[in-house]
Amino acid sequence: MVVLRKMNMCKFTVFALAAGLVGFLRGECLLVSGTNVEVVGDSLAPRTTQLAAREMTNYLSRVFARAVPLAKVPTEGVTSLVLGSNMWSKVAGVLPVPSERDSFSYRIAGENVYLLGRDDASKFAMDAYSCGIIQDISQHEMGTLFAVYWFLEEFAGCRFYFPGEYGTVVPRKDVLQVPIGCGVKKPDFVVRSVYMTGDGGWPDGAGKSTPSRVKTEQWMRLRLQT
Repeated sequence: MVVLRKMNMCKFTVFALAAGLVGFLRGECLLVSGTNVEVVGDSLAPRTTQLAAREMTNYLSRVFARAVPLAKVPTEGVTSLVLGSNMWSKVAGVLPVPSERDSFSYRIAGENVYLLGRDDASKFAMDAYSCGIIQDISQHEMGTLFAVYWFLEEFAGCRFYFPGEYGTVVPRKDVLQVPIGCGVKKPDFVVRSVYMTGDGGWPDGAGKSTPSRVKTEQWMRLRLQT
């Protein structure tokens, strides 16, 4: 393992990108089955990355109508969706985007999917599964989380129109077809904002008011500016 980590990552990255491009040009796809998939997330990763892992397992479990496990390490023979910067993403040659804010890298090769963005390692005051409120959300980069929402929209057909069950589309599927390849996704605009004012209720009867938590969740799922 020490020798592997000491290898020339530059050469490995070039080889990985070339292999991914060949697969993309051939139109090859990785078939992600609900019966043979896991999400891999590092428990020591920034909280933004950990939130990305929970969102992926939550929505994929709904897509496949069965629980998708969250693992600490990739399992051999299982399609692993590896999230964030870790030893496996580095060995696969997936590097974070160095300068573009809110951007992320992806690679689909072999049995695995790698999604990696710049994630803020500083204090993250709230996530979608706590009762608090994110303070200064615009200060926290969450590139891996944005990569997760992109994956869910692009390959699972999920849509996040507005908060609540009526505004969220989660199709039922048995298999996802994910084209082999790699690349980088960058926002077309640095400023991406929507003004959600007032505390009016949503049509699914979630309550008489719209809490700040719900607005914050929607801000993240629409991948608005940070």
